[in-house]
Amino acid sequence: MAHAEDAYVFQHAIVRDAAYSLQLPGHRANLHKLAIDVMESMHGRPPRPAFHDDQRATTHPIDPWAFELAEHARQAGLAEAADAAALQQVAALYLHRAADYAMSHYRNAEAIRAWDSLAAVSAGDDLAACLGNAASVHERLGAMVQALAMRRRAIGHASPRNAGRARVELASTLRQMGRLAEAAAEFESALASIRVGGNAEDEGRALAAFAVLRKVEGRVKESEEAFVQALSIQRACGNRASECATLANLANLYLETGRVREAEDAYLAALELTRRLGSPHGEPVVLNNLGTLYRDTGRRAQAEQAYATALKQHRELGLRRSEAISLANLSGMYEEDGKLDQSLQAMNQALEIFREIGDRINESIYLGNLAGIHQAARRPAQAEAALRSALALSRAIANRRTEGVLLGNLASLLSQTGSAEVAGLYAAALAIHREVGNRRFEGLHLCSQSEFLYLSGREADARASWDEGLAILHQLNDPLAPGRKRATFRQACARASVAPPAWID
Repeated sequence: MAHAEDAYVFQHAIVRDAAYSLQLPGHRANLHKLAIDVMESMHGRPPRPAFHDDQRATTHPIDPWAFELAEHARQAGLAEAADAAALQQVAALYLHRAADYAMSHYRNAEAIRAWDSLAAVSAGDDLAACLGNAASVHERLGAMVQALAMRRRAIGHASPRNAGRARVELASTLRQMGRLAEAAAEFESALASIRVGGNAEDEGRALAAFAVLRKVEGRVKESEEAFVQALSIQRACGNRASECATLANLANLYLETGRVREAEDAYLAALELTRRLGSPHGEPVVLNNLGTLYRDTGRRAQAEQAYATALKQHRELGLRRSEAISLANLSGMYEEDGKLDQSLQAMNQALEIFREIGDRINESIYLGNLAGIHQAARRPAQAEAALRSALALSRAIANRRTEGVLLGNLASLLSQTGSAEVAGLYAAALAIHREVGNRRFEGLHLCSQSEFLYLSGREADARASWDEGLAILHQLNDPLAPGRKRATFRQACARASVAPPAWID
C-alpha cells in the first residue's frame, strides 16, 4: 500500500503538470517571466559575476534559486512578443550565479551542468572562461583527462589578450597530472604571450604558478627567483590578493629548504596582509601553513592553536575542502604526538568530507596518510588495506604522482613482512617518480629501498641506492629528510637484529 504522503506527492506532480500543459504557450511564457519578477522583487536582481575576477563572487540571497530562474528566463524568451535578447542575458546571469553557487557548495554535477549550459550560449572569452571553470570542477573530481581537453578548447576560444591566462591554467593542469615537461613548455608559451600583451597582473600570476612547477621539479633556485619576481610585479600592480598567495607559497619553499626564520617572516607578512585586506578566506589558509611551521620547529601548542583556529574559520565560512585539510593537518600532528585515536578520528572526518564533496584527488592522498596512522598503531593489515584502496583510486583518476608515492610507501610497509612484491613495487615507484619529475620522493624511496636491499644481504646495491637518494635530498636542500631516513634505517636494522652500516652516516 502506498504511503499517504507519497501518494500526495505523486498526485500533486500530475496535477501540476496537467495545469501547466493546459496553459497557452504565450501565457505560459508570461508566467515564467512573472516568476522571475516576483523572485527579484523579493530579493533584488544580483550583478553578473566577473569571469576573470580573482576575488570570490559576492553571494546573493537569490543564488539558491539561480538555476531555476535561468530556466524561467529561457522559457520566457520563447514567447513571440518576448525580448529574447534581454531574456537571454537574464538566463546567462542566473546560469553564471548558479554555477558559482554550486561550485562553492561542492555540488559538482550541478556546477558542470550550469557551466555547460552557459557555455552553450557564450562565445569568445566568455566561452573560454566557462570551459576553464568546468575544467576546474572536473579536476576537483579527479577527471583530469576531461579537464585537460576543456583547457585546450578554452585556449582555442580565448582572445589573444586572454590566451596567455588560459595557457597558464592548462600548464597547471599538466603539472597536476605529472606531465612536467609539457607543463614547462606551456608556461613558457604563456609568459611570452602575456608579455607581448603587456598585462602585468597576468604576468605576476603566471610567474607564481611557474614557480610552483619549478619547486615540484626540485629546481629550488629557479623557483625562488620566479616567486620573488612575481612578488615584485604584484606589488607594483597593487595586486594585494595575489601578493598574499605568492608570499605564502614562497614561505612554503623557505620552510622546505630549512630557512625557518625567512619562512616564518613570510607567513606572518601574508597573515597580516590578508587581515588588512579583510579576506576571511585567506586567513585560515595562511594559519594552516603557519601551523605546519610551528609543528616542524617543535612549537606544538602554537601549532595546535593555529590548526584549530583555521579549522574553526573554515567551518564558519562553509569551506568544506579547506575544513578537511585542516582536519588532516591536525591528524598528522596528533600522530606525531602519539595521540593515535585522536589522529584516526580527525583523518576519518577529513576523508568523509573529501568523499562528500567529490574531491577524489585529496581522498587518494589522505587515504595514504590514514595508512600511516594504522602503521604507527601497529595495525599492518589495516595500513595495507588503506594503501591499496588509495592506490586503486589514484589509478582510477590517473593521478600518476600520487600513485608513485603510494607504491613506494606500500613497498616500505611490505618490506617488514618479507613480501615478494617489495622489489617490484620499489622499481615501479621509482620509475613513476622519474617519469613525473618527483625528485623528493625519488630521493626518499631510494633511501627506503636501501634499507630493504641491505636487510636482503645486497649491501653493495643498498649503498648505491642510499648514496643516490641522499644526494637528491641534499640537492633539494631538504634539511630534515636525511636525518629522518637515517633514523628509520636504524629502526629497521634493530627490528631485524642487524647492525646498521657505517656508510649511512
